[in-house]
Amino acid sequence: MQHPNAPLYISIISLGEFGEGFAPTQQPDCRACLHHYTVLDLDRDMAWAASQIARQLRSSGTLLGENDVWIAATALHHNLALVTNNVQHFQRVSGLQVARY
Repeated sequence: MQHPNAPLYISIISLGEFGEGFAPTQQPDCRACLHHYTVLDLDRDMAWAASQIARQLRSSGTLLGENDVWIAATALHHNLALVTNNVQHFQRVSGLQVARY
């Protein structure tokens, strides 16, 4: 790990996607996995950013899934790198810092 003491953030959208992998009875396990993360909620500015990302991608014919647009908008809004194993997918978003995990 390059930055073991760096703060960790997760979009509320990513949290929902992560939680999907857990059965209802495993909610405490899900919460335990994410206890070091600060959850980033959505707001009006992020909604606007998401709409502009979707517009840009639609006009260039390089769409992303709706959740991914919201995740990218969250990272852009907070000026954070988006850490993913799918770098090529998110590099379509102009101005987004993308790092592979």
